Amino acid sequence: MGSLGGGTERSRCHAGDHRLPAVDDDGRSSYDELVERRERLTRALAALDGGAGTKKRVRWEQIAEYVAQHPAAMPAEIAAVLEIPAANAHAHLGRNEGTVFERRVDGWHVIEGWEALRRGEDDG
Repeated sequence: MGSLGGGTERSRCHAGDHRLPAVDDDGRSSYDELVERRERLTRALAALDGGAGTKKRVRWEQIAEYVAQHPAAMPAEIAAVLEIPAANAHAHLGRNEGTVFERRVDGWHVIEGWEALRRGEDDG
């Protein structure tokens, strides 16, 4: 019987890579969904590790836009999606807590009316 992968392949896997993904109603996940999930998890791990490729700067408005679309977001998730260090996401959340962001038991949320606090952006 053949094995499910060589030793070198297994040694390159992260702890969570061997888990089976959720399947949709017909019992299958699409390949694209699996690739997207793996990329998202890889970015999350890199952000948590302060890995390479996470040096991009973002404004708090970008984080607020993400949190508005994804209520209960956590700093590591935000960092992975925006490709920034988790410490930067956490710093923006903390600096703007109470005015733009609200920390709840389930994660971070935007406060209604946060858009009025945006810094002036060029309209044209």
